[in-house]
Amino acid sequence: MTISEHSGYFTKRLTQTNQKEIDYSNAWIELHKNTDFLNKLLTSGGKSVVGEVTDRDRKIAATIIQWLGSSVGESFVSEVGVK
Repeated sequence: MTISEHSGYFTKRLTQTNQKEIDYSNAWIELHKNTDFLNKLLTSGGKSVVGEVTDRDRKIAATIIQWLGSSVGESFVSEVGVK
């Protein structure tokens, strides 16, 4: 597994979008330098809840993390925090 496997589907946005989106993406990649965090996240009681984590799973997770840094993602988080 390589670090690039923890990049989302819209990496082109990382050169043309807001800094928070870039920061979220970079933090997700950094989190995976020493451990397979996504695999740990999808494990409960020592067993995987999804089976083997695939490259597609990694791409989807990274895309969602990147989206959280976008203006729409930030609005979503803000609204959820208010309720």
